[in-house]
Amino acid sequence: MRRLIPSNTSICAHPKRAVSHASKHRAGASVTAIQVLLVCSSSGGDMLAGMLRADNCAVRTANSFEAASEYLSRGESPVVICERSLADGDWKDLLGKTPRLIVTSCVADEVLWAEVLNLGGYDVLAQPFDELEVRRVVALAGGPPETLS
Repeated sequence: MRRLIPSNTSICAHPKRAVSHASKHRAGASVTAIQVLLVCSSSGGDMLAGMLRADNCAVRTANSFEAASEYLSRGESPVVICERSLADGDWKDLLGKTPRLIVTSCVADEVLWAEVLNLGGYDVLAQPFDELEVRRVVALAGGPPETLS
């Protein structure tokens, strides 16, 4: 059974749980944005980046796997969302660099999903993107590291 995140909830406002915009402002709490590295070259990446930024995620972009690898080599561990393949490599090139690897594809079938999970990725997002699904997956991937295993 899926648990849907209400539309007035920011997935990126707190790394441990989704926080309602109203309760966040009421409590005056200091929040930390979920860090997202978006690795893509398509226009779908712009839409996805906009969707995440609108929900207060801290989004960085890389248009190649080389640029993404360089960023990840600095020791940062963001949620990484990458296209299935780019000109200089594919999602498998980022395995082992982050436990929070989400792969995007317009052909997101059970075979790709099983491969991503079996090789150590976090999840798959189908294109075109469904906003609620993006929010759910990023919220879960951006949770505390001890829940990622």
